Amino acid sequence: MPTSVSPAFFLSAAWRHWGMNLQHWWQINRVRGLNAHVLYQLTQCSSDPRDWVEGAGGRLPGLSRAGLMAALRADSLEPDNPAGDQLIRCIDPHYPAALWALPDPPKQLWVRGNASLLNQPMSAIVGSRDASVDGRALAFAAAKAARQQGHVVISGGARGIDAAAHAGALDATVAVMGGGLERQHPRECWPLFAQIVKQGALISEVPASTPPKAGLFPRRNRIIAALCERLLVVQGGVSSGSLITARMALSMDREIWAVPGSPLLHQAAGPNGLIRDGAQVWLADSCWGHLELTHHQPECELGHALGEKAHSVPELAQALGWTQPRVLARLTTLKLQGRVSTCAGRYRWKYSD
Repeated sequence: MPTSVSPAFFLSAAWRHWGMNLQHWWQINRVRGLNAHVLYQLTQCSSDPRDWVEGAGGRLPGLSRAGLMAALRADSLEPDNPAGDQLIRCIDPHYPAALWALPDPPKQLWVRGNASLLNQPMSAIVGSRDASVDGRALAFAAAKAARQQGHVVISGGARGIDAAAHAGALDATVAVMGGGLERQHPRECWPLFAQIVKQGALISEVPASTPPKAGLFPRRNRIIAALCERLLVVQGGVSSGSLITARMALSMDREIWAVPGSPLLHQAAGPNGLIRDGAQVWLADSCWGHLELTHHQPECELGHALGEKAHSVPELAQALGWTQPRVLARLTTLKLQGRVSTCAGRYRWKYSD
């Protein structure tokens, strides 16, 4: 698989192999057995899939060959692309070379924003959706430090650690979606996604109208793991998606970093386990660069409670042993001071302006 493409490539006869038209692409896109690796190898013989049936395709298993023949006789089903998102196929020269480390690379990527970021050095920052105040602050600072070193910051676009990491690197960050680019999830991150597209990128391997599904998120995680050179886990449980991403990255020889935490905290179990198994300890003086911890630290008992999993008024009242009116009154004061934000009846501490 190519790791780079020189200008001479475009002047050579090899260029014709990349010229498969989109009609043929959509016809063969869902043929079983034609994964990204197979498609790449076949296009070295011919850019026309009709030649594969008897020529290069003679090496295909019978089931795949039959599926290919049936697909070429059928109408092409081009997916909707209302926003005009860029399509990068596995047979295109600007397909990210790092993805070939996967046993099942995506056949294609839909990109909204700056596609050139996908071939630049990347640092992944992942962690819990229900992150603490400090966890979100560290993710934000780590993203800024990564940008100082010239790395693009990649994460999964979720709330919590992912959102904080994207916010810390808005000039060059990539969010990998768990659904189509027209079905962005979660809703509370829509304003963030709108900011990311201005200079960064949203990417997905599924068509724009695909709703987010549970099975798509592990597939999203493998893209994050492959594209990064190093990965930082800030918080997460031992069976969280962040740990899945870290194990995938480790299998591809990426650098794994983790933020240590108290063994009494559930959110520290994942990073602590990674450190026990050999991950590098991420500290303020690590080689990620200078950290700028400029967030507003909680100054009261309620502020500290907002850093934990309970964010609704009833949950906070139970966690603190307060009455709900007392919690609500204090939250109102903090909101007026600009220290907390609200979404769907849940409260979060604002760790940065």
